[in-house]
Amino acid sequence: MEEFFLNENERLDDLQINNLYVIQDKTKYCFTSDAVVLSNFAKVKRNEIVYDFGCGCGVISILLYAKYSPKKIYGIEIDSDLYNLAVKSARYNKLEDKVKIINCDILNAHKQNLEKAQVIVCNPPYFKTKDFAFKNENPNKAFARHDVNLNDLFKAVTKNLDFGKRFYIIFPSDRTAELIETLLKYNLQPKTMQLVQAKHKPPHLVLIESVLGGKSGLKVLNNLVL
Repeated sequence: MEEFFLNENERLDDLQINNLYVIQDKTKYCFTSDAVVLSNFAKVKRNEIVYDFGCGCGVISILLYAKYSPKKIYGIEIDSDLYNLAVKSARYNKLEDKVKIINCDILNAHKQNLEKAQVIVCNPPYFKTKDFAFKNENPNKAFARHDVNLNDLFKAVTKNLDFGKRFYIIFPSDRTAELIETLLKYNLQPKTMQLVQAKHKPPHLVLIESVLGGKSGLKVLNNLVL
């Protein structure tokens, strides 16, 4: 399979589900447990259209397909190198018909003539610039980890998500108040929340499911212990 020859810095990682793999470049940003945790938290139906905002190498898109087999998954990625890796991963797994990777900014996703989403997932970069030593970081990794603009993200969500449908995000737990405040600003009503912690340590991440135009009422799940 010559077309899937790995470049010098690329590696093939086994996702340990349905014999699916993802191709990553070790010199760029590689996925972490956040991606796996979010794909487990999200709920998707077989007839639904899913958008994976900032899909990176495509790991969440592939995991969601493996778990739920939805009608279509669109991975939206602005970085051309990560986009190419995601395309390569989809082709390697023979998922081109189900997992379509789009090279664009999430703010322009609604201009791509795609079917509107019933589910949007996002594992955004969330390090605040002032807290992160960019000068010592690989620039590709720094780009993937810099702080997301929540207003821009949620504007994009509301433009691409069907009314009454679901948005899933993972974010630092110490920014939960900021996250919920901004979700409500864009009529994204938090419905389910779960804190994530390492064993014997306080929570460091929060998972939130919100519904566009949903009614108030938040269910808090038991903490997820990694």
